[in-house]
Amino acid sequence: RYSHNFGSSDWDEYSCNSSLDESGPEYVYVYTAAEDADVTVNITGLTEDLDLFVLEATSEGGCDPASCLDSSVNSSTTDDTVTFSAITDSTYYFVVDGYDGAVSDYTISLTCP
Repeated sequence: RYSHNFGSSDWDEYSCNSSLDESGPEYVYVYTAAEDADVTVNITGLTEDLDLFVLEATSEGGCDPASCLDSSVNSSTTDDTVTFSAITDSTYYFVVDGYDGAVSDYTISLTCP
């Protein structure tokens, strides 16, 4: 299951890559794993420098940039991909954020069992 929420630029950095300026607006997708498996998330079709972050739900069930599991922060319009090991019934957040205030259309895709 996944869904998305659109927001403003609430987060400018993430624990797994805190040296970057992620001041663009965030787009957050929620995913709950149906089984233990490797999951791959991709963003493609970028016209500006967007980055991809995978966050694990906090113990309270929320989304927090301090709970970053992994990221893909390729420069410019290069596609970003993250593969991680999901645990059954665990919730993850896929965050697409703009580097240095960047905004772009994109396509997000998920590969999982």
